[in-house]
Amino acid sequence: HIMKKNKTPRDSMYKRVPFQQFRGFTLIELLVTLAVLAILIAIAVPSMSGVLERRKVHGAGEKLFADLMYAKTEAIKRNSTVTVSFTGNDSTWCYGIADDGAACDCTATDCTVDGVLKVTNQDDFPGVTVIADSTLDGGSTSFTPLRGAANGGNLQFSVPIGAELGVVVSSVGRVRMCSADFDFDACP
Repeated sequence: HIMKKNKTPRDSMYKRVPFQQFRGFTLIELLVTLAVLAILIAIAVPSMSGVLERRKVHGAGEKLFADLMYAKTEAIKRNSTVTVSFTGNDSTWCYGIADDGAACDCTATDCTVDGVLKVTNQDDFPGVTVIADSTLDGGSTSFTPLRGAANGGNLQFSVPIGAELGVVVSSVGRVRMCSADFDFDACP
């Protein structure tokens, strides 16, 4: 007399499946996929480097714009003159903000607001240079407490691919960005 074994739900989980149902990728399919991927990367890398360069110059311009606006608002808030000093040109440049109303040396440690160092330089934006015809390089602009008026000028940044972006300060203290390469009015 042969006893039949009762099947449990666990037994049905471990059914044998024929080998052909566990197929993966062949070596040829994998190599073709890698070749297509390599071609796509080779096409995308040069265009991405241009995008990154444009982002660097845009970032430098946005930082200068924000710092000039900060200096203007600090002058109005404190009811005293705040100065933004610029040094250098081409690939070696820096600027700093001082709340004592005097020009400061951004290569030293005297550009401070409330004792906090406020300096930006070329190390913050590698590859970004200052264009030689900028009127603020090697000088300064001071914002007065009276409506934030300032002595005007501009500073223009560029990158090796040719993208340029500038920041302009008017005599009434208006700060704006300018560029023919981005979505701004042209620089003066």
